[in-house]
Amino acid sequence: MSLYTINGRYTYENFVVERVIDGDTVVLSIDQGFWTHRRKKKDGVSYRLYRINAPEMSTPEGPPARQALIDFMAAAVRVQTIPDPNADPKEDKYGRFLVELTGSTAGTEFNINDALVTAGQAVYRTY
Repeated sequence: MSLYTINGRYTYENFVVERVIDGDTVVLSIDQGFWTHRRKKKDGVSYRLYRINAPEMSTPEGPPARQALIDFMAAAVRVQTIPDPNADPKEDKYGRFLVELTGSTAGTEFNINDALVTAGQAVYRTY
C-alpha cells in the first residue's frame, strides 16, 4: 500500500529487498497497490538512502558499511521516497530514487538512515 503525503513523498510498507549494493544503496521491488509494482525488469529498482553517505565498496570501510545496512534491512518495515530537490523527475543523477527507511525492533521504530550514522557506518550529507 502507498500513501501520498502533502510534501510529495510516498510511503510504502509492502516491498522486497532484492539486494544491498553498498552502505547507502538498496535494490527494492515495491508493491504500490492495485496490482502495480515498481520494478525494473527482474531485479527491482535502485534506491539511495537520503541525507547520508557511506564509504564506497572499493575502500576498506565499504564492506562493513554494506553489512551494517544488510543487518538493518532485516528489520525494515517502511520505505518513504523523497523528491530530489535538485532533479525532475524524482530521481538522482544516477537514476535512483531517494528514500528514508524505517525499521522496527521489539515494537520500537527507528530511522535506518540515522542508525547507520549512529553506528559509524555513514556520515550525514547535505543535498
